Amino acid sequence: MAARHRRAHLNSYQAAAWIASRSTQWQQETGADWAVLAGAVLVGRVGIKRVELWDGIGELAYWVRPAARGRNTAPRAITGLTQWAFDVLGLHRLELLHATDNQPSCRAAIKAGFHAEGTLRTTCTFTRGSLTDKSWTLDSTPETADLN
Repeated sequence: MAARHRRAHLNSYQAAAWIASRSTQWQQETGADWAVLAGAVLVGRVGIKRVELWDGIGELAYWVRPAARGRNTAPRAITGLTQWAFDVLGLHRLELLHATDNQPSCRAAIKAGFHAEGTLRTTCTFTRGSLTDKSWTLDSTPETADLN
């Protein structure tokens, strides 16, 4: 994750501020985050980093620690959050954006029932490449998601 995501380079004060911002989003009903655990061990994070309740849409985000990759950790977390977003929040659309060259993330999204919808150019802000990296938008709706 550190090589791919710029948030991995936060100092402890910046990280604490980011965590506090997630609490604020929950209170304002504009976002939600959960730890992904294997037993009592933190193996990842899954959340909706942008919720627009009025429009019924949200943007899903997640990461998985290297030791937990390749074990269907991400697809299971994505599927659970997708089900909650549709059933509890009443959303009708979730979006998942990732770098086009992040094939493991693409596979996780597809396993969770998302499908390719398009490419957003020059929107990636990952540190290991330039700002011109591409992102791939995937979406899921209750009708297209395979949540079983």
